[in-house]
Amino acid sequence: MGSRLNFFKSTAGRWAVLALAYLAMALVMTYPLALHLGSFAAAGLEDGAMSVWNLWWLKFSLFGPGENFLYTGYLFYPEGASLTFHSIPKLLGLASIPLQYLVGVTAAYNIVVLLTFVLTGLATYLLAFHFLGERLPAFLASAFFAFSAIRWDHLGHLQLLATILIPVYILLIIRGKESLAGGGGRPWIYFSLAGLALAMTAYDTEYYAVLLIIFSGFYFLFNIPLERSPAAFRRWGLLLLGIMASGAVFVALFSPMLLAAAGERAARGDYFSFPASWAHLYAREFLSFFVPSQHSEFFGSAFSRFRGRNIENTFLGWLPVLLAIGAAWRFRRQRGLWLWAMAAVMFALLALGPNLSFGHRIITHYGPYLIITKIPIINTVRVPARFSIITMLAVAILAGYGASALFGYLRRRSRDRNWAGLAVPAATALLLLGIFIEYKPLLQMTSTTAPPVYSEIAASEQPGSVITLPLGWEAGAHVTGIERTYTQLFQLAHQRPMVGGMLARAPKELLFEGLYTPVLAFLANPVDLEPSELDRDPEAIARFRERYRVSFIVAHKTSPEVYYNRAFLRFPSELTPEALERVDAFVTGYLDMEKFAETDEIVAYRRR
Repeated sequence: MGSRLNFFKSTAGRWAVLALAYLAMALVMTYPLALHLGSFAAAGLEDGAMSVWNLWWLKFSLFGPGENFLYTGYLFYPEGASLTFHSIPKLLGLASIPLQYLVGVTAAYNIVVLLTFVLTGLATYLLAFHFLGERLPAFLASAFFAFSAIRWDHLGHLQLLATILIPVYILLIIRGKESLAGGGGRPWIYFSLAGLALAMTAYDTEYYAVLLIIFSGFYFLFNIPLERSPAAFRRWGLLLLGIMASGAVFVALFSPMLLAAAGERAARGDYFSFPASWAHLYAREFLSFFVPSQHSEFFGSAFSRFRGRNIENTFLGWLPVLLAIGAAWRFRRQRGLWLWAMAAVMFALLALGPNLSFGHRIITHYGPYLIITKIPIINTVRVPARFSIITMLAVAILAGYGASALFGYLRRRSRDRNWAGLAVPAATALLLLGIFIEYKPLLQMTSTTAPPVYSEIAASEQPGSVITLPLGWEAGAHVTGIERTYTQLFQLAHQRPMVGGMLARAPKELLFEGLYTPVLAFLANPVDLEPSELDRDPEAIARFRERYRVSFIVAHKTSPEVYYNRAFLRFPSELTPEALERVDAFVTGYLDMEKFAETDEIVAYRRR
């Protein structure tokens, strides 16, 4: 018994307790995910399905038929598409591969999602403790960030849950600067490790790497010497050299992706960035920092009239903001606090996008985000609202300062009283309850169980591609056909090339394939379009068959089962009974395919 107590008092024991605490919080916040770990993915029907596909593709391409993981011929068949600019979180994906072999892709996806909360919590604790020097406030600060509404809103974007190394990079840069000031010999180790953390972040998502580069510039300017001495300016210059050294390590380690991106851009043009005129659609307005998301368990429908049409969540939480305000007053003379206060403000202004708005009223059309749009590489952050992740981190650290002040006040007030030992634990419990109430998501889960017909297709010796209906092509903001690309999930079962698909970024010309192929145009929109005379033309049908080599068509009458609003639901497909009848007549009459399976979920055809 004594040895167990000694373990929990040790450094390893404290980290184990922290990890278990974050895991317990994640399991509570995602309930009932743990009961459906292998059958439902913690993600929505569209982007979430793509995130699960990403993990499968990384394993399939690296350990399957020898595909290039940066190019797929299994979507957008027969052209295929480059995945250079697609949102595959490569390090998280690699970490998932052993899990996929052990428990399957769905459980692996869910486990990785849960681990991002645990590891983000641990990393943020390191950063917070460096500034606060107190374990309990540092734990609360890390919980505010790891379980923030901004992170929950990206359950379907696994790459945007890769926040683990954001606080690590920032801490390494700060430790490097402090080592320079102390005259030690280790600053270059810190800066080199910072470059490694930056590269690892970029391999999961370029978004956060760009944000950290911007933070580095902000941190450099924040440290402009207040004393006008040669020694101070020398240290400032060394800080710049240290940040540049981090950048050099980053470029060296990330060069394979940079070269691939340069080659893709030269070959296909810039389809990585949104037009600047679209940025306002993905920006936020000032009140959005204080308005809970529509995906909030307790406040989802309460503030709908304040949200507007913006689709990215930037809710900071009322509790950490109040604690941060208290900290700003209590510790207003501490330079460390002002670092985070200024970072919170700067990145919040960037998150507002090109138009600074308050209550849906535009204050100015010249927000600081416009500067970002003019800087090469930096301007690849095409969704301004995502700058708010740094704002949330800064507010979380400030809330840690506020918790420290609160606990100090409670200890002073409760001294020599009977309830002295209960004041801080009770306050901690209330703050954790506040995190649960403010951030608990209205959990969405999507079934990844494919209809049995796809296993039959996988076992068939008949070669060829698959078309799934509803049929659509999607890449970011560009969509043609019916935008229900959850059918991409079923490729995990049939493992054949498919016409259509969804990627985060792809050249627009790939998306227009269906518009200029009448057979595909009808299949993508059987509700409104009539088969033209060209579709009945034997030569047109022959060209379609030769080009797309379609062996199977599966029409879905319903969508996959989803867990939403605390209930398991199955929504009907966009294919109405009338549309299904028209598809049946077209496929069997003009494409010369035969129906070989029909259930309440699907109707399937194969080439004769």
